[in-house]
Amino acid sequence: MCPDRQILSAFADGEVPSPWNEKVLKHLESCESCSRVVRGYREVSAGLRAPEIPGAEAARNAVWSRLADSSRRSRPEPLWRARFAVPLPLAAAAMLAFAILSTLVFTARRENTALRMAIFAASEVTPAANQASAMESVLKFLESQDSRITVTVQLPPGTGMESFGKPVFMKAPDLAPMVQEVGK
Repeated sequence: MCPDRQILSAFADGEVPSPWNEKVLKHLESCESCSRVVRGYREVSAGLRAPEIPGAEAARNAVWSRLADSSRRSRPEPLWRARFAVPLPLAAAAMLAFAILSTLVFTARRENTALRMAIFAASEVTPAANQASAMESVLKFLESQDSRITVTVQLPPGTGMESFGKPVFMKAPDLAPMVQEVGK
């Protein structure tokens, strides 16, 4: 009967005590299959105890030289050429947010323009039925102001009136001497 493989492995490593060591040695002389197993164990042990694998130093040097070459060749890429991955859902969400914000800004701007036009239209002076009383109220208003005010006078279209020079608001008593001078 052949000994267990664990006993053969212990024998190959020299770990079997003396009374059993001789019995295993006697068995190996008569059993070729157990002798082959012990030889295989001893070859593995010898290979593990060997200082180096043949050609390992050359392979190690080749790896280190390739690493050194690659580190010398690799330069940091400029920031504007660097590539980065953005997940598709994040990119889609960013584009959707941009579209919504652009629409809101455009709409708000258009509404602000419409509001400004409405305020401007509401502030325009409309012609009154009684032009003389309207003009007097405008002049009284202008006299009551302490600061300068810009007044826009819109002439009716097609009346043949043309403006020359700078318009001036005057009271009627101040205008009478000028009209008499022009009439002479």
